[in-house]
Amino acid sequence: MIAIQSQKDLEVARVFKEIIKPALILFIICAVVTGALAYVNGVTEPIIAENNRLAEQESLKEVFPGADGFLDAKSAEELTAQGFAVTERISKVYEAQKNGETIGYVVSAISSGYGGSIHLFVGISKEASITGVSLVSHNETPGLGSKGAEPAFKDQYLGKIPEKEFTVVK
Repeated sequence: MIAIQSQKDLEVARVFKEIIKPALILFIICAVVTGALAYVNGVTEPIIAENNRLAEQESLKEVFPGADGFLDAKSAEELTAQGFAVTERISKVYEAQKNGETIGYVVSAISSGYGGSIHLFVGISKEASITGVSLVSHNETPGLGSKGAEPAFKDQYLGKIPEKEFTVVK
């Protein structure tokens, strides 16, 4: 028995074949890929967080080599609430310690560069001199922009007292 399909049935079949079926296949592919990415993110997130924590500890030790430990960072909001005058460029401050005594601070600062934000750590002793500078991240171009990571550039600040020896020129 041969079934005669109406024009409407043929149109519905064509729409399903040309529009709905490819859309469903694409949806399934997107759902599978999204699930795979979510799984990979879940697996790698703690590893990335630990690597970031270790890199942060390395940078802290680099800018304050005399410290044997650092207290948890205080955010700019916490410092402002405690009565400190904090600029918008300071994101957090760590307390550098040696044998349980505070010997200075490490300031996490973010400033604008030509290629985006520049994030750095600056170690400051209790005498207000710079103990070290570490360029944490930047998006500057190779050449002049990346010179901030070179020891010759960073070491020029060692022992300097910012309030006495530097002025901002715009």
